[in-house]
Amino acid sequence: GTVYKITLTGAGAQESVVHPFAGQGEGANPDANLIQDSAGNLYGTTTSAGENGLTQGTVFKLATNGNFTTLHTFGALPVGNNDGASPHSSLLLGADGNLYGTTDQGGANAKGIVFALSTSGLFYRVLYSFTGVGDDGANPNGNLVQVGGAIYGTTTTGGHYSDGTLYSLSVAGDVSVLSSAVTVKPIHPFGMPLPLSQNADGINPWAGLFLGNDGYFYAITVSGGNSSTGAIVKYYP
Repeated sequence: GTVYKITLTGAGAQESVVHPFAGQGEGANPDANLIQDSAGNLYGTTTSAGENGLTQGTVFKLATNGNFTTLHTFGALPVGNNDGASPHSSLLLGADGNLYGTTDQGGANAKGIVFALSTSGLFYRVLYSFTGVGDDGANPNGNLVQVGGAIYGTTTTGGHYSDGTLYSLSVAGDVSVLSSAVTVKPIHPFGMPLPLSQNADGINPWAGLFLGNDGYFYAITVSGGNSSTGAIVKYYP
């Protein structure tokens, strides 16, 4: 995989590779969009091939001049730390200046995690490990959105109807304090029966959330809806 850029010219468009991933030490197979900070640095994730070729994904920082830094290698932590694996979602640059993201696998219950990471890579913390039991959901695969002191996201499976959830996670405190309690609050279980006046609920949201100008969250589900072929849903936070 690569990070590339396209420059518009008078003759059309010119593509150039900013960084080709080398696999070991850098990661491979980036699967999500990039984000950018105010200094112009790019941040992203890879889904596989980290430090020893066996670990499962990385978080990286890339300057527009091509300088590349691996900030975190998933699976390189001791097993007891319950690190995540295989991040498929883009990152969120939080209001506190830290990066937030999810992994589809790994964690204490092998159902995925929400993590926080400093832009320097010096601080990393697993904020929440999904259980896949009860209402919290499992296998988060989409991007996160922050509103005030809360971060919102979706899981693709799990929850009350086993079809995914919309959840919130409070980050009002200092996430670097290990003793601080961080919990996930399920807000909506996808697949729930809706009034007949509404369309059938979607299930299995993969693409994460989008916060519209009207204040509603919008999401896409790959299944469910009136024809069982997916739906666009909205929810007011």
